[in-house]
Amino acid sequence: MSDIDTDFSKFNTLCVDADWVLHAASNSGEKKTIKAILKNTGEEFDLANRTQLWGRKKSKDGGYLEELNKSRDTNHTWEDFEILDVQTPEELPNVLHTVKMMIEGLTKTTGVKKKELYIGEGRSFRHARSTLLEYKGTRSTNLVPIHKEAVKEYMIKYHGAIVVKDLEVDDVVIIRGTDSPKNLVVSVDKDSMSCPVYLFNPTHPEWGILDCRGLGNLWWDTSGKTKKLRGVGRKWLYTQVLVGDSVDHIKPNAASDMQFGEVGAYEALNDCKTDLECFQAIKSVYQQMYPSPKKIYTWRGDVVQIDWVYVLDEMFDLVRMKRSYDDNVTASDVLRKLGLLDN
Repeated sequence: MSDIDTDFSKFNTLCVDADWVLHAASNSGEKKTIKAILKNTGEEFDLANRTQLWGRKKSKDGGYLEELNKSRDTNHTWEDFEILDVQTPEELPNVLHTVKMMIEGLTKTTGVKKKELYIGEGRSFRHARSTLLEYKGTRSTNLVPIHKEAVKEYMIKYHGAIVVKDLEVDDVVIIRGTDSPKNLVVSVDKDSMSCPVYLFNPTHPEWGILDCRGLGNLWWDTSGKTKKLRGVGRKWLYTQVLVGDSVDHIKPNAASDMQFGEVGAYEALNDCKTDLECFQAIKSVYQQMYPSPKKIYTWRGDVVQIDWVYVLDEMFDLVRMKRSYDDNVTASDVLRKLGLLDN
């Protein structure tokens, strides 16, 4: 990264993706454990999580299960247990205090007093748009924090949080961020780094204010235990178009036999100097993934015929945040404008 910008005085409004506050405070306000019940005896074992029960081996015969079998000379498997998730919440006032401190902390950090908080409700248009894989389909089994609704009501009533429907909070804060250079987007979502806004990530204050406008750049972050590819600007958007997002269940090669990841995306895009070069690289990768049309079953069970353009359009729609409420730009639109796709 280049020089760190910490001049918050040029902004008058924080446009906050407050889903971060909602989820972080709600989840931290409870202890999650499991109760493993041995089906044939009804014995109950209170454990921290499933990994403690069966260990980290693919065979699932390690951890507490292995110790139990050794101590009793039995041969129980993980399938012999019924597993119940247990949520033990803190007192609600403690959780709400955490919310208050997180929100007030944004002003303390930036010095910007005016804040717009946005929180999401329901599914966005991307769920209906997805066909290859269900958008955010892997989240359906996640435990809902016990205090989540109470926290949400508190944020609406006492902090003026605005509820977003159909669109995602990411879209709305980006729209607000593009409305004026005086608006600073506050978001922990890496998608925001691909949009033409000024951005502050409160979980990475050491990054300062990120200028995500323009073509941008990519870099390898080696500060953690594992190396991560990061980026800002349109190059980061193009990276997501190529790699997808495992958290949101977006996978460009879902219907392809070709393996592709961050290293490949970096090699394809890093040296590109223009959007044309980036889209030439994207087109090349997608044509390798989908060299000829094919029929597939969608996650809803429908049969559709796909090709590289079909998949690219879907991925572009899923990973790209809107710049305005009537923004409906597609990958095909951009390809045609650049002369890379026939009308």
